[in-house]
Amino acid sequence: MSAHSDSKQCELSAYYDTSEKIIERFKKSISKDRFDSQRINLRSTERLSDDIDPQKWEESLSNLNWYGPYNFDDDIIFFKTLTKTGYSTGYMLWLDLEPRCIELSYQYNGANCGIEYLFTNRPNIIRRY
Repeated sequence: MSAHSDSKQCELSAYYDTSEKIIERFKKSISKDRFDSQRINLRSTERLSDDIDPQKWEESLSNLNWYGPYNFDDDIIFFKTLTKTGYSTGYMLWLDLEPRCIELSYQYNGANCGIEYLFTNRPNIIRRY
């Protein structure tokens, strides 16, 4: 999903302006149950890159807010956390109808900084980068 890395060109979605529209569009296509069953702890630092200070990471989480949905294309939307000054730090949550997956990635100042989670609808496939 390397195409996701250039999210600066994406805009807030006008179509997905309510949570109900998002849920209706994606509930039949993406394995939310598989995602939920992993019980991901967003405060865990186990998946961070070695060059990220875990203590600074944890401190930064309390100052983040979620924004979105953003459109990447017709079949992909994402949400991301930003600092109060607008830096893309924390998390990006991607919902992708093709190839039908959910991805949770770690971001620090706009760059990937940890091992991503990837959940697909294919049986027995929960990839972790």
